[in-house]
Amino acid sequence: MKNIFSTIIITLFCLILLIPNRLTAQAVVFTKADSADWTLEDNQDRITDNVWITRKHNQSIFNIAQETGYSGNSGSPVSTLWSDTSSAHATSDSYTSFVTMHGGTPSSIVNKIISLYLPQDGLYFDVTFSSYTGGNSGGGFSYSRTSVTPNLAVSPDSLSADLNTGEVEARTLTITNSGNSNLNWDIEVNWVTKDSVTFVKENSVDHTLSQHQDRITDDIWITRVQGGAIFNIFYEANDWPIICFIKYIEYGATLYPSYPYIIRNSILVL
Repeated sequence: MKNIFSTIIITLFCLILLIPNRLTAQAVVFTKADSADWTLEDNQDRITDNVWITRKHNQSIFNIAQETGYSGNSGSPVSTLWSDTSSAHATSDSYTSFVTMHGGTPSSIVNKIISLYLPQDGLYFDVTFSSYTGGNSGGGFSYSRTSVTPNLAVSPDSLSADLNTGEVEARTLTITNSGNSNLNWDIEVNWVTKDSVTFVKENSVDHTLSQHQDRITDDIWITRVQGGAIFNIFYEANDWPIICFIKYIEYGATLYPSYPYIIRNSILVL
């Protein structure tokens, strides 16, 4: 017969990435004129510390904060991903490089809302190009971008519960998204088993030996004799149950208890 004693502590951690540099929802309009010097700050859309969008006199846009020019092999602009629909309707697998997104025809996205994602910063923007000069005509372009990063509030910021095996406890976690984009979130459950002990007393073994006793504390030693119930061998010589006898003597309609006594381990207690 197996006797298993275990306690499980469950702690729930809500794994939410809160954006520390949350941007307001105001639209930013950026224009890089034809033949303008792309190395000047005025001709770079410095969205974050590591994403500065600009364009030379030809080819596609690139991130001058991390690369010296457009490179199709590196997926320019590096550290950016684009989807050909709004951020609210984009799926995670729809994001790709800028050129792949428009299929080599940037004029196809003019006056269309597309989504820009900055994976290093966890930021999303709805972007609308109003112009994009083609060919070798100066490399001008203009767009407006609006932050649609989720604005999250979590209450409480963590949950914990101490549960014994088989117990259930309900807790409520409220996540509020007041931003303009969908919220993707995960919950990480950290299972911690505290002082879990599995004890096995095999059939027909000597119950008086310590290896066949679950010595939980200094005076709680659980074991079992063959054919009997479990008992605490530290205090009990066998598995005889506690026997309680109470005598009643009837006098009219009233029952009066006589001398109650309990026999436990051959000791008479009055």
